[in-house]
Amino acid sequence: MYIYTIISLLFRIFVLAGLGFFLNKINLIDDKIQQGLSKLLVSVFLPANILASASNPFEAEMANELAATGIIALIYFAFSSIVSMLILRNLPCKMSRDKQNIFSALIIYGNTAFLGYPMVENLLGSQAMIVAVIYNLIWNLFFFTLGTSIMKGESSVNFLTIIKNPATISSLLTLIIYLSPIRLPNIINTVLIDVGGMVTPVSMMLIGATLSGITFRSLFRDRSSILVALIRLLVIPISGMFLLKSFKIPQLAYQTIVLMWAMPSASMVAIHASLFNKEADFATRSVSLNTALFALTFPLILLLMNL
Repeated sequence: MYIYTIISLLFRIFVLAGLGFFLNKINLIDDKIQQGLSKLLVSVFLPANILASASNPFEAEMANELAATGIIALIYFAFSSIVSMLILRNLPCKMSRDKQNIFSALIIYGNTAFLGYPMVENLLGSQAMIVAVIYNLIWNLFFFTLGTSIMKGESSVNFLTIIKNPATISSLLTLIIYLSPIRLPNIINTVLIDVGGMVTPVSMMLIGATLSGITFRSLFRDRSSILVALIRLLVIPISGMFLLKSFKIPQLAYQTIVLMWAMPSASMVAIHASLFNKEADFATRSVSLNTALFALTFPLILLLMNL
């Protein structure tokens, strides 16, 4: 990938996040507006962005890309869930059981929807969006079952939450349309592209608005939050990158998966930590810290990937 594209993308991130930061400071984006924009992002903009990718022509070689992505995502979420909990349970530290559970969720689940989709589309093109859809379907499957179960400290599974999720519904529709000979009419696809194009600016401004409410110094007070950022932003993508290189993974699947692994912790973890009343402050600090540091670590990951 040309260096200009990367610099241009990072510049957009800084400017849009900075705009959200500024608008929050002057109260043009308050808590109520943030909640409204977040709902629109999840329920309207993101599903439209996903559905727009269904217009790509199906290519036979993409079957290998999709299958590889699905298998690797399943292995990653299953393996990381087991290993992280085993390690945390046996560490000689004073971290509470609730904090261990949230810590585990923070390092396993990246922000692969709000940040991942626009990054993949901008760096790898619309064809890679189909690959990202597969990855995020597996993400949803694990997060809303095993992930929420871990955070609650219970053995409960809520499949209804997965089915009701707009992103999951649009992802399934996208795959059905993409794998079939049917395509949406151009006029509908144009509207989907227009609406879906709001994902990047809105998600970046929301990130900036969120960061404006937290002092930078306070983010570094908890060593656990720093450790989350280190593992989430560097250890997982770099170790995963070299591990995947040892296998004959299709190129587009490899690039998309590594980009997903390079994303900061998912804001959904902080949201559910607050909902379950489980270490919500720690979750919010950790998400804010590694989201802020993402601007520094992401160019390094791109450099190592030779993008």
